[in-house]
Amino acid sequence: MGFKSAASNEERRAVFGFTKLILDDLSDTGFKVGANAGENSIWLYIYGVNDSAIWPKVAERLAEEKKKQGWRTIYIQFFEKEVWEDLGNGNSRRGEERLLKAFLLE
Repeated sequence: MGFKSAASNEERRAVFGFTKLILDDLSDTGFKVGANAGENSIWLYIYGVNDSAIWPKVAERLAEEKKKQGWRTIYIQFFEKEVWEDLGNGNSRRGEERLLKAFLLE
């Protein structure tokens, strides 16, 4: 991914916001979106969108906007749900999450 910069963080926020708008339009279920960015790519983590018909629509709309905006490479991962494990000491950690589909937008 490379090191973060102000420009990559700004782009991450734009991609994150656009993704939420797409999902608000396409999905009536609860979902969660997360994003990380480096100098070379943006990684999107989408939880709770289990309808496989929605996944390529999200990727297509993001690809179109990526082209318009000149965004970096976007790696999209759809996960069944977010999993957290309670460690019993007041802390938790991420558990094993089931990847449903991934897209690479270069």
